[in-house]
Amino acid sequence: MASSSEMDVDTAQDTVVVAAVTLDPKKITKLDEMKALYCSEIPADRRLPEAFWTPYTAKLTVQGMRSCILLYRASEGKLVPRQFQLESTLALATGKDSEVDAGTGSGKTLCLLLPALLSQGGISIVVSPLKQTQEAQVEELIRLGVSALAINEDTSKEPELWQAIEKCKFNILVVQPEQLSMHQGHWPKFARMIRKNRFTKHINYVHVDEAHFIHIAGINRHGLNAFRPAWGNLTQFRLKMPKRVHFQSLSGTQPAHIKKTIRKHLLFEEKKLHCRLDNLHFTTPDPSAPWPDDYQLEKGMIFHQTIEGCTAAAKHLNQRLPSSMQEKGVIRAFHAGMSKDYREQVMKDFRDPDGVCRQLHVTEIASTGIDIRDLAYVVQYGMTNEVPGTLQRGGRCGRDGVSECIFLIMHELSAKNIDLSRFGNDVWALDDPDQPHSGNLTDKSKKEQRIGVGMAKIVQSTVCLRELFAKANGDTTENALKYTGRFCCNRHPGNSFRFGAFFPGKMLYQQPETHKVFYGDADEPYGTELKAATIAADSESLKRARPKYRPTVLRPSLVHKLERWRYNAWRAHPLRSITPASFILNDSSIETLSKLTLDEHLLSVDDLTTALGQTTTWKNKYAHAIFKEIQLFEAEVLALNIKAKAEEEERQKRRKLEIDQEMFRKADEEARRRVREAALERAKLGPKVAPVPVQPASGTRRSARLAKPAAAASDTAPAAPAAQPPVASSSTATAAPSVYVPARLLPTAPHAHGNAFSSSTQDVTQTAAERVQSLFRRVQNKEITLDEMHKLLGAHTYTTPTLF
Repeated sequence: MASSSEMDVDTAQDTVVVAAVTLDPKKITKLDEMKALYCSEIPADRRLPEAFWTPYTAKLTVQGMRSCILLYRASEGKLVPRQFQLESTLALATGKDSEVDAGTGSGKTLCLLLPALLSQGGISIVVSPLKQTQEAQVEELIRLGVSALAINEDTSKEPELWQAIEKCKFNILVVQPEQLSMHQGHWPKFARMIRKNRFTKHINYVHVDEAHFIHIAGINRHGLNAFRPAWGNLTQFRLKMPKRVHFQSLSGTQPAHIKKTIRKHLLFEEKKLHCRLDNLHFTTPDPSAPWPDDYQLEKGMIFHQTIEGCTAAAKHLNQRLPSSMQEKGVIRAFHAGMSKDYREQVMKDFRDPDGVCRQLHVTEIASTGIDIRDLAYVVQYGMTNEVPGTLQRGGRCGRDGVSECIFLIMHELSAKNIDLSRFGNDVWALDDPDQPHSGNLTDKSKKEQRIGVGMAKIVQSTVCLRELFAKANGDTTENALKYTGRFCCNRHPGNSFRFGAFFPGKMLYQQPETHKVFYGDADEPYGTELKAATIAADSESLKRARPKYRPTVLRPSLVHKLERWRYNAWRAHPLRSITPASFILNDSSIETLSKLTLDEHLLSVDDLTTALGQTTTWKNKYAHAIFKEIQLFEAEVLALNIKAKAEEEERQKRRKLEIDQEMFRKADEEARRRVREAALERAKLGPKVAPVPVQPASGTRRSARLAKPAAAASDTAPAAPAAQPPVASSSTATAAPSVYVPARLLPTAPHAHGNAFSSSTQDVTQTAAERVQSLFRRVQNKEITLDEMHKLLGAHTYTTPTLF
């Protein structure tokens, strides 16, 4: 049957017109008719081999050919499904869950599209990790004629939009996992929607893209909490879906332990489909020097572990370009701290084969969802922790399957010294080869401690890198080690691998045997040896040049100041009713600015714009005001520091004065103590006061005067006999003892200098004697102790001399 029929139509002028009627493959159900349409529309050199259709029933063959025709038409003759894409689609069509393990750049997006093209109404949900990935997927799906929408925290809250979602106006919804369940204490709007049967009854398929995020981000691992636990909650999401809804996982890297986690959380187990890039080379050289100024850059991508490193590297290498090429956008930074407009602008230019940007410095945000066909190289700068993440980044290049490209891993030398002996010879047999070699981690664990066993093994081994990566992924197929370029990797001494073919210019090398450092051409690494003094000087220079960031304690204050500025700027915006404040300055940019200082990073408005990756238009509108806010903040901090320093100096002075006063007081007390102790010692040996009888409680009034000692008598008076103790009165049951009070203990008028007591007993007054007898009576009645009596008489508590 032909793909179109020709009819003769009589017009008013009796002219014969040939009209072509395109057949709708969705209405064809017979195998013979579908084969005829398939062969008439799909060129012979692009059809799948006949042997591919043999295992399938007539019904599935019709569905498979239908999907081929629909895709071919939607792409205007550019795309035809590959075998694994069609296999995954037919697996869903037969009511099975499927697991697609396909290398990056192999076309996983079509695995999302084909089921939607085949379905008669209904929707598909795609769980996607990053906003950047969502945007790219939605753009591609819309281009192929499928209505799609990205749902994340930035999605509009307009009622009309959500009514359209609920009425299934979109064929594919690309959703972040945080929108599927409770997140940060509340239920997102989409999570509430999928709890209602009137919406879930329209869901046909769920595709979990980049499913390895379940393992690396959704579960607690190695002593650290999951940093995106919503990925680990997909089990609960599946349980809420009707049983007829089938799931499909897609990922570029699924070694055995990760596949086990995915299957556990998605509640299925299915055949693993292999797909790899045979035109990709692997290599792990030592760190290299910058590109020569006269070299025309090939298009490439360089991955960094931190935003700061990404920005600093792009800025440094831009300065290494010829002056005519600097600040032209040839080398750019790309990370999550930059605005959405900037990222879209840069990525559009980078995708363009004739674009200005030739080298893009990126972070983890670019490891998924970035499809650039003409990359010549990808560099991983700095050791990664896990093998899947490393392969995910390396898969950015070689995506056209034709051009020769290279994946370069640049690692720290310390990775060579990691001890792996306790893990045995076959680390790939471990339950989790990506476990940190140091054991469980904490938030304060150092970078070296976080390196996984698998990555350390790859760096330390001399075995073929492609073979090691195949073992890590559990890939034992016959094509696992296949490559189509000139070289496999740089670990085959006989294959004449040349760095110069990919990286012209000079590099730094360290000779493994001698640890000497050389600087030379890529193909002659050990040309010029760098002396130790030069290396040490360079190291010290690097240490001195290391930028200092704003102290952590000051960052919240600057964040608050910038948020207040953003609010005021938004209030003044003429279109604030439809423009969110984050369009002016998003939270990530505020966080970035809170770390950067004017002295080290933001020397000008241009530096601020570059650090945030903003456009010239944004710079002219907002950068100057933001820069002024930061200047005012640092001026306030400086003024507060000066004030705090002055107050601290004043406190130190007062403290010193208080210490001096305390020392003087203690010295004075010590002097007084010594005088009193000396007085007590002399009192033991000196003259005694005449005994004073203690009157009974019922007796008459006691004498008001003490007898004077014999030594106090007049010179002419005869010496008085020694005083005898009084005889006990017959009217008392027991006699009270006489009290002999040392005269030196009795309070007397102070000496003229105030620090000594008079030793004369002639000045003892009647009042003092009465006081002594009163205190002694209280001692007898056990109202006070002798020590307390001593205190009242002026002696220290730790001196208890015998008074009687």
